[in-house]
Amino acid sequence: MRLSCLLNRGKVRALRQYMRMRADFLQDESCEWLFVTPRAERKMTDSCLNMLFTKLKKELSLVGEKVSSHTWRHTFAKNYLLNGGDVFSLQEILGHADIETTKGYLNLNEEEIKMQHAKFNPLDNTRWLY
Repeated sequence: MRLSCLLNRGKVRALRQYMRMRADFLQDESCEWLFVTPRAERKMTDSCLNMLFTKLKKELSLVGEKVSSHTWRHTFAKNYLLNGGDVFSLQEILGHADIETTKGYLNLNEEEIKMQHAKFNPLDNTRWLY
């Protein structure tokens, strides 16, 4: 079985577990927000998310590391591209009106560029043939 299939199963399992925990937490309360908080309005705000990252950084003793919603967003964008996603759909996912904004997330190092080239170079690969 391919590693990507196992990773996807892990993500699906984690999301299902979260949805069960969310349902237990809400106790039949109707809520339009996927990620909820104990506060009355239930919506997770930017400040709430930042507090979670601050707590996570402290609990994991990640001194000197950048741990924030912004770095998480950059990490997501970079991994999306490294896993074969395209910059145009990434632009939509991130909610950018201008592709130039999305380009700021494209900071691949030399090794990652070589890896992408090896995966997607049509001269070396026949996967692109229909």
